[in-house]
Amino acid sequence: MKIALFELSNSHKIDPEIAKWWEIKPWCLSDLAKKWFQKMKRCSPEIRETLHDGFPTACIGKFPFAYVDSFKSHVNIGFYYGAFLPDPNKILIGTGKRMRHVKLKLGSEIEGNVLETLIEESYKDLELRLIESL
Repeated sequence: MKIALFELSNSHKIDPEIAKWWEIKPWCLSDLAKKWFQKMKRCSPEIRETLHDGFPTACIGKFPFAYVDSFKSHVNIGFYYGAFLPDPNKILIGTGKRMRHVKLKLGSEIEGNVLETLIEESYKDLELRLIESL
């Protein structure tokens, strides 16, 4: 399905604002969010990052594919085109047109490889969308 792609004009190889973001969040949740953000960044050496709407976002160029956000008792791992991702384990939450997220609490029952697969699929999905948009 071809849809308009969301663009962020301020992505960087390394965004110094994200380093500040980790420091202001509770350390246990910050560590959990950082772990998954680093996984997003490992999808490709070309991944860029930005602080968008107050949370760390991973991008292919100027196009975001995933983000992390930290709250008082949980972390969200979000996907900009999550409504289009395969979700055989039914862990994606949300009813929006495009975005979905996974809610992680400390000691969460969600298996890491399931979330890793969602991150990789989100990256691949955006890659294909970018190719199709050419």
